[in-house]
Amino acid sequence: MCTGFSVLSPQNINYLARTMDFDFEFNGIPIAVPSKYNWTFDVQGPTELDYGFIGTGVMVGRYSFGDGVNERGLAISNHYFTGEASYASESREGYFNMGPEEFIVWALGLNDSIETLKENINKVNIIAVENKALNNIPPLHFIITDRTGDTISVEPNAGLLTVKENPVHVLTNNPKLEWHLENVKNYVHLTPENGREKQFGEQVFATLGVEGGTHGLPGGFTSAERFIRATYLRHHLEMDPEDERQNINNCFKVLDNVSIPRGAVIDNNMAHYTQYQCVLQCHNPAYFIKPYHSSEVFEVSLDESLLNKEEITYFSLEQTFKTHRLN
Repeated sequence: MCTGFSVLSPQNINYLARTMDFDFEFNGIPIAVPSKYNWTFDVQGPTELDYGFIGTGVMVGRYSFGDGVNERGLAISNHYFTGEASYASESREGYFNMGPEEFIVWALGLNDSIETLKENINKVNIIAVENKALNNIPPLHFIITDRTGDTISVEPNAGLLTVKENPVHVLTNNPKLEWHLENVKNYVHLTPENGREKQFGEQVFATLGVEGGTHGLPGGFTSAERFIRATYLRHHLEMDPEDERQNINNCFKVLDNVSIPRGAVIDNNMAHYTQYQCVLQCHNPAYFIKPYHSSEVFEVSLDESLLNKEEITYFSLEQTFKTHRLN
């Protein structure tokens, strides 16, 4: 049900990385929205956006965004928050009213930083708008970061939004962030260093291999296990001080460790799996996506040619596995 994290490189370039885990086939593709685009919200109606952005459009009856980064380097991804997210039943006067799946457009299109978003979010009201294709009201919460590396989580409660500082820069799913942070205390013994030898009785014992310090790192695909695994791997991730492209690859390596292969999780006779991995670059905003059925990473730079267009740009992805033969 999705894992996300942000990480700041030695070059002070911030990234937001995420997996999209679901059973309904989203067929996500990169979609670029230009600056000053006139977006029609379901409830609020036509609104001119201030900023252009690039993100993953997921097909749920129509395209909506699962993540994205805007021209000012604000990045966001949504994650299911089952049993925790709650929405308003009707519009609130004086508020910007929207459905759950429209919050990403509001965040990226009308805010240039976390600081600005914190100022504006108190006048947002999310209404319980059903997604007909999914046959539910998507229960969502969000991880948001910007060029500074600051990272927050946003949770809806009766339609109003609560901003929470996210000190570990990781988000998965329910329960609430506070529960996950408390659970981290159970794993503070984990270390990338080899475990020490220890004497029991008359014999000295060593760990079985140099990986001994990671014994107890959760390996399942529950929200709690993925949260701990992502927190540990992000914290100890070796970032390249010279090759920034390699740091994008490093983000994908962490995503590999929290991704769900088809068949590992079944929900109502449907494979619940990681449909794509995505890395969003906040400085010189760029977008990188790796679909499940592909061995390639596809890149889109949010450049002036996209931002100055009058219409939305849709990109197609080649969903094939490729190799480079050496003989």
